[in-house]
Amino acid sequence: MSFPIDPTAEHKGAALAALRQPIIDWVHKAAEEMFHECPKAESRDRQPYGYNGTREIEIGGLHLILVRSMHSTRSTKYDGFFDIARRADDNLEPAREARIKTALTKKLPKLLTCGGEGDVTVLVLEYSDIALTHHVLIAEALENLIAQGVAMPDQVFIADTTLPRPWDFYQPITDGALTIEMEHIEIEPPEEIGY
Repeated sequence: MSFPIDPTAEHKGAALAALRQPIIDWVHKAAEEMFHECPKAESRDRQPYGYNGTREIEIGGLHLILVRSMHSTRSTKYDGFFDIARRADDNLEPAREARIKTALTKKLPKLLTCGGEGDVTVLVLEYSDIALTHHVLIAEALENLIAQGVAMPDQVFIADTTLPRPWDFYQPITDGALTIEMEHIEIEPPEEIGY
């Protein structure tokens, strides 16, 4: 089953909890329907493309998609396995910009206060999901936020931690000036990072 990448954007606390049972009930009903459509994987002669059942619904403003896929050549190891995934819509830019703006809202007040007192301010933005973003897209989102009047620290680094090591660092903002054309710096992270 997949659901929108940010399912809690419109629902919080009790409102979100109230959606759980209707979602569970729908999954049970839709899964049973798809099971009856194809109780077992048929031979390739009978169903050359296997079975791919899909059900979609909107519950409380959440667009949910449930998929059941079977094929005669596929291992039965995961038969009955239920997986939940977040789904990104076609246009990720507003979501990416909103996520970066949220990160900045949490970090910038303290940094900008220090900057106002004469300190050099440094912000590191980390991403670990190459499927949804990369350093240029983050830099472009920063550029859009700057155009909207959002103040930035003196130095901003983007840390690509998609691989265990080494990490790639990019610097879109150097001494207050933004650039999209960035060289990467490889940094070997410590063996263990304490938070």
